[in-house]
Amino acid sequence: MLFFVAGFRYNTGYDYDSYKDIFNRVNSSTLFNMGIEFGFTTLCYILKLLGLGFEVLIFIIALVSLVFKYKSIKQYSIYPFISLIIYFSANFIIQDFGQIRQGLAIAFSLYSIRYIKERRLVSYLILMAFAIAFHYSAVIFLPFYFIGNVELSNRKLIIIVAFSFVIYAVFRFGVFEFIFTKIINLPYVIYKYKAYSGAPLGFVGFTFVFRVAIFIAFLLLERDIRNNYTYYNILKNGYFLSIIMYIIFNVNEGLATRGALYFKTFEILLIPSIVYAVKNKIVVFNAILVCYLYTLKDLVGALMGQTEKFIPYKNLIFEFMKKLI
Repeated sequence: MLFFVAGFRYNTGYDYDSYKDIFNRVNSSTLFNMGIEFGFTTLCYILKLLGLGFEVLIFIIALVSLVFKYKSIKQYSIYPFISLIIYFSANFIIQDFGQIRQGLAIAFSLYSIRYIKERRLVSYLILMAFAIAFHYSAVIFLPFYFIGNVELSNRKLIIIVAFSFVIYAVFRFGVFEFIFTKIINLPYVIYKYKAYSGAPLGFVGFTFVFRVAIFIAFLLLERDIRNNYTYYNILKNGYFLSIIMYIIFNVNEGLATRGALYFKTFEILLIPSIVYAVKNKIVVFNAILVCYLYTLKDLVGALMGQTEKFIPYKNLIFEFMKKLI
């Protein structure tokens, strides 16, 4: 159902026109100098050589992205149905209707968890090469192979959090901007830094508090979860990283949200394990679902500000059926 909605859409989605413009501009002379990831532009170029249109690009990206996410959920989630509900409520519109390049990169990164657990470095690097080819931000996930299995005591977690706030305090004085614009000083990096910059996020918002609460619950239920779930430590370290990145990069909205998204997405696997470990599963599941419905208000607000990009929803299958009728 999710693939049907995302894969056959046309003229629908808040980045649809931007991606269509990129697709139309790709040719042999612009292939590697558009400032867009080469994996995406190469796919566009191949499709155009084959005489295929932009709608096929949307179809392929939705297919690959959702297949990898589904396979990840099926393999890593204790309750796949709960994972699908969480993914739909918190990620589907953003990753498969808007940020489709990063959504695809996240799909590859999420699937790579098995290679981290099995210590298959070559397989991991190959998959991550595809992720980075479609969105450079996936390089953030690359070092996770070496830290995903590390055992961190609660004492170490507290020390890391404290140190993260120290780094955040330093970045507040402009050090972060100085590093990107003066030391690194690459046009593409500066462009991305400015594009993703925004107002500081703070630490009392619902999103951050909810993330911390979920992580604490995961820690408190460790004994009940770890004994029956082989990916406990990887999910723990990954979700913890999403919190640390949110703290450190709080002065830069883009890095605090989109940068940490690779690890925040772990919650579609982490939350079902919490439900599994709690005796009154229905109450816990409903409580978490209510929280996610609450977070939807911001997404709905954003969509209502761009209703022309989503309403009316247009689907190629629907249009084909209309012509038959």
